[in-house]
Amino acid sequence: MSPFVHQSNSVLFFASDEHLGMGGFDLFSSKIENGKFQEAINLGYPLNTAKDENSLTLSAQGDFAIYSSDLDLYSFTMPEEIRPLAASYIKGKVLDKQTNKPLSARLQIKNLSNGRLAHESFSDKETGDFLICLAQGEEYILYSSFNIPKSHAKTDGDRIISMIFYLVVFRITLYMIRILILLSFR
Repeated sequence: MSPFVHQSNSVLFFASDEHLGMGGFDLFSSKIENGKFQEAINLGYPLNTAKDENSLTLSAQGDFAIYSSDLDLYSFTMPEEIRPLAASYIKGKVLDKQTNKPLSARLQIKNLSNGRLAHESFSDKETGDFLICLAQGEEYILYSSFNIPKSHAKTDGDRIISMIFYLVVFRITLYMIRILILLSFR
């Protein structure tokens, strides 16, 4: 019940009355390692009581949390031993370099330390905007690609060629990173 994956994509928090607990619904966490959920851990007392605790949410830094217990809201500082990795955001826009018009581009971000895909999404086709959340303290590479409009496409038979046009290496820090991606197909 009330699942919450922290913005760093490193831990799932949830409420359950199926796992061993202190009564009613208790709060649990499960680390996410290599894309797989690890064993669920009861967050214990004083968070869990004989009441129904649920709906835990955390700040992007992972240090501040709010949850519900029998319809009352509580806040607390997350203990270091169960705190997830801190997260930051990348905010950007993808534009056509010649016309300055927004483009819908595929964005893939890989973690350089392990080579794994950390995030994949598309920029908004109307505005070119994107917002991505990633764990802090890691180095990443951003790949951006888009489909060339048919009017400008170089074709291979009936197939339209889509290519990677842009990449950037960056390190996530405490602050939001802003990126402007200018793509050209002319």
